[in-house]
Amino acid sequence: MNTFKHFTLILLGFYLVTELSAQDVPKNIIVEHFTNTRCSACASRNPNFYNALKQNANVIHIAYHPSAPYSACLFSTQNKIQNDARPKFYGIFGSTPRFVINGTEKPGSQVINSTVYNEFKNQTTPVDLQVKVAKAGSDIEVSFKVDIKSNNTLGSVNYLVALVEDTVFYNAPNGEKIHRDVFRKSFSNDALPSFMIPQNAGNQYNFKDVIKTEAFWDLSRIYAIVILTDSNKKVVQVAKSPLYNPNIVSSTDQQPEMAQNVNIYPNPVTSELYIQSYSNESIHNIVIKNSVGQKVMEIAPRVGESSINVGNLMNGTYFLEVSFENRLSVQKIIKI
Repeated sequence: MNTFKHFTLILLGFYLVTELSAQDVPKNIIVEHFTNTRCSACASRNPNFYNALKQNANVIHIAYHPSAPYSACLFSTQNKIQNDARPKFYGIFGSTPRFVINGTEKPGSQVINSTVYNEFKNQTTPVDLQVKVAKAGSDIEVSFKVDIKSNNTLGSVNYLVALVEDTVFYNAPNGEKIHRDVFRKSFSNDALPSFMIPQNAGNQYNFKDVIKTEAFWDLSRIYAIVILTDSNKKVVQVAKSPLYNPNIVSSTDQQPEMAQNVNIYPNPVTSELYIQSYSNESIHNIVIKNSVGQKVMEIAPRVGESSINVGNLMNGTYFLEVSFENRLSVQKIIKI
């Protein structure tokens, strides 16, 4: 009888653990590819890399073009600072090609083998990430939503929001004619912004911002990638949006900030900034952070409409975090 009870408890514990772990979601895989259109070694190695990648269709790919060792690379010259920022983030600036899978560098001899991604498969994370792009006037709005699927202690994560062109046709000096998933622009240069992953399941984190398009992009091939990394530069979660569709218009163009149920005005702002909730949710807290994620202001709001005087802040770009009971809405503000 005691043996039966003991077995029953073990079995019950197994089902409880299984049920709890099932709340997590699959962790997506990204290979960050550092290449250059004047690099002959890239031209000789990239085909085998892409052949291996084809056999792993669900792996997300992004190709940066840093200025070292070839500063005249066309894609590098179109956005040098940000193409250089990512290899500097990983401490691998200076040579190409280089490959980083979910925050771990892999040598070229391994990435030509499709099995290199196996060790990153079947991993889970408490973070579900969804990314969207929409038309915002002549620019592109990128939004992402983080849903917390299980209790966690992840803490602070950095995020990179990147616009990518899925195919660029260009006869490069190294002989390559087709360039895949070319990094175009991000919302940050050297210092990546960060936020705290909510600890409890059911919470959300929302982000939305607008980025200026460039005339040399093919907008029909543009999409967004969001990469969340922990303090060890390992990927917590990554996701990509569908291709940009000019018929999908941002919520800001339709009604101010309805998608996040909060209206911020005026923006740009000189002194008094008003924060109004469209829903019945109460705003719990309002925080303003600078471009490198440092908190510069915080207030406990009143019910309904709140305001915050930003007149003493230096002119520049800031991020406004509006906390509700179960989610966090983040929007960029410009102080002038």
